[in-house]
Amino acid sequence: MRAHRIAATAMAPRACAWRLCGAHVRLATAGWCGSAALGRHGVCCACPSVRRPADARAGRSNSLGPLPLWGRRTGPHTLSGVPVDCTDCHCVICQAVPDLDERTLASVGIIGRHGWQVVMVPADGQGPGWAYTIGLWHSHRISELAMFGLDIHVMQSILNDIGRRAVEGATVRAGQEWHDVASVPVVLTAVDYRWYKAFFGTAIGFYRRPPVPFLQVLWPDREGDFPGQPGGEDLLGRQPRLSLPPEEHPVGVWTQDL
Repeated sequence: MRAHRIAATAMAPRACAWRLCGAHVRLATAGWCGSAALGRHGVCCACPSVRRPADARAGRSNSLGPLPLWGRRTGPHTLSGVPVDCTDCHCVICQAVPDLDERTLASVGIIGRHGWQVVMVPADGQGPGWAYTIGLWHSHRISELAMFGLDIHVMQSILNDIGRRAVEGATVRAGQEWHDVASVPVVLTAVDYRWYKAFFGTAIGFYRRPPVPFLQVLWPDREGDFPGQPGGEDLLGRQPRLSLPPEEHPVGVWTQDL
C-alpha cells in the first residue's frame, strides 16, 4: 500500500473497531477491519437511519447522480444500500483515545487548529496521486472529500475551497456539479465503503469506526466527459470511480491495493 504523506510521519494506522450485525459483515471483510472485529456483539454501526439536507445551493444535479450518500441533516438516505447513522463521531478526539501514534497525533493537532486537514499522497511509480480531507465530519458533520489524478497541491486547494464553503453553509452532497472551484466543472459522487482501506488509511486511524462518509470530487476531460460517461473511459487511468463496488471497477492501477 502506498505511503500517505502527512507532516513528516508515515506510520501505519491502528486497526479500527467496527461493530456490525450479520447483514453487514461483508462490509467489514472487504473494508476497514480484519476478521477479529466480525464476531463482536452489540449495536450495529451500519443500521441506524440517516438524513440529508434538502437545500441544494452549492450545485445542480448531474447526470452521474443522484448517487447514495451519508447525509448531513434531514431526510432518510443510504450509502451503497446500507442505512447508517448520520450524527455520531467515534474519532480519537471524541473518544479521548490515549497513546496515539505520531501520524494520528499530527492529525489531531491540525484538526484542532483548523477544523480539518488535507492528506496528500503524491504520484509515484505505482500510479497517480490523490488527496483527501480528515476532520470535516468530526468538526462539522460534513462528508469528507477525496480527489484523484491532479497535482496534489491543486487538489488540496480545491478540497479546502469546497470544505470552507460547506462549513459556511453550502450543501455538499452526491450528484452535485460545481462550476466555480476549479477551471473546469467538478462532480461529487459517493464513495463505497470498500475502497476506504486502499486510499484513506490516515482517516481510518483517526475515526476508528463509522460513520465516516466520503465524497469523491471528479473532474472531466477536455471534452467535458467524466469517468463513467461515454467518452470518459480514458480518465480511469487518472481517477477511479469509487462509487462502484470494487469488484465492478475495471482492473487497473486503482485496484492493485485491494
